[in-house]
Amino acid sequence: MLVEPEVKGKMMVKPEVQGKMSVEPEVQGKMMVKPEMSVEPEVQGKMMVESVVQGKMSVEPEVQGKMSVELEVQGKMSVEPEVQGKMMVESEGQEKMMVESEVQGKMSVEPEVQGKMSVEPEVQGKMMVESEGQGKMMVESEVQGKMMVEPGVQKKMMVEPEMQGKMMVEPEVQGKMMVEPGVQKKMMMEPEVQGKMMVEPGVQKKMMVEPGVQKKIMVEPDKIGTVQMTKYVFLEKCCLQQNM
Repeated sequence: MLVEPEVKGKMMVKPEVQGKMSVEPEVQGKMMVKPEMSVEPEVQGKMMVESVVQGKMSVEPEVQGKMSVELEVQGKMSVEPEVQGKMMVESEGQEKMMVESEVQGKMSVEPEVQGKMSVEPEVQGKMMVESEGQGKMMVESEVQGKMMVEPGVQKKMMVEPEMQGKMMVEPEVQGKMMVEPGVQKKMMMEPEVQGKMMVEPGVQKKMMVEPGVQKKIMVEPDKIGTVQMTKYVFLEKCCLQQNM
C-alpha cells in the first residue's frame, strides 16, 4: 500500500470483516487511487485481499496515512517485501479507505486475472484498469463513476497523475463490459474526450480502444447487461473490494 507523503487518507478495516489483507509475491499489479477516484459515503464498497492474491502492498516510509484494523476483525494485513504493486492515494485525497462490516468479499488476483470490476450503486468514484488486465468490468445501476484502462500494464488498477484516461482492453482480455439498468453516466473518460461507446444488453464481445484514443464511454439507463462474475471490485472512498 503505497501512499504519497501528503496523503491524509486512512485505511481501516471495520469489524466482522472476514477477509484478509494479504499480498503474495510475484504480483505485478498496481492499485493507485487519486482524489477524483473517491466514492460517496453511501457506497458499500470494501477492500480485501486474500492470501492467494498475487499482488503486493507496500507502504512508503514517508506515508502520512494511517492503517488500522478495528476490533473483531478476522482479517489479516501483511505486506511482502518485493512488492511490485502499489496502492497510492494522491496528496489531495483526504478520503478514507474503509472496509465495511459484514464484508465477506475478498480481493484476489489470480495468475490469469479473471477477476471482475464492479461499481455498486451511487458510486461517484472512478475505476481505472490498465491494459492487459484480464478482468471483467461491470457497472451497476446509478453508478456515476468512471472506468479507464491504460496500456502497457499487467493486471493493474492505477491512475497516473498525468494520465488523461484512456479506455483500453487488450484483445486477450477475457473480461467483458456490461452495464446494469438504471445506469446514469458511467464509464466516462476525461472531459475533453469526444467519443462515446455504448454497451448493448447481453454484450459478450470485448471492448478495445487504442491507447491514444480519447473516447468517452457512456452507458444509457436502458442498456441492460449481465456478466458471469465471480469477483467484484468496489471502489469506496479510495477503496476497492473484490467479492469472491
